[in-house]
Amino acid sequence: MSNWGWRLSFLFFAFLGVIVVIVLSFTNESPLFLQRQKENKLNPHPFKTAVVHYPHQMFILFSKETKNTDLSI
Repeated sequence: MSNWGWRLSFLFFAFLGVIVVIVLSFTNESPLFLQRQKENKLNPHPFKTAVVHYPHQMFILFSKETKNTDLSI
């Protein structure tokens, strides 16, 4: 078990990933998204728009996300 037991978590999450892909492939888009896609009103660069228009909020978001991250090696 000690030779291959550590692989069980990888196999489990690979299986879980396949299940997620299958479920998402059968999920429909929201009516609002389909309407905006049809009218060609979708933002082609949503991340860039968020950074340009909301820099303070993006800084707060990323600083909170990285605050508890241990980057020491």
